[in-house]
Amino acid sequence: MKYNNTKIKVTDQNITSLVYQNNDNVYYLIDDTLYRYNLKYGEVKLMKYGEWNINYKNLIFINN
Repeated sequence: MKYNNTKIKVTDQNITSLVYQNNDNVYYLIDDTLYRYNLKYGEVKLMKYGEWNINYKNLIFINN
């Protein structure tokens, strides 16, 4: 994540897919779990879905 041209490490885990990024929020998958990262709350586990282990492309839509 870039914040004012500063790189920030959001996780130590291997990210499977970057889902969405806007302003201060980054949404990403790690295996079958969707996470959100922002500066205020840090890394937050949002939801787990077993199907994302094998099928995750174009299945997640973030509604702001």
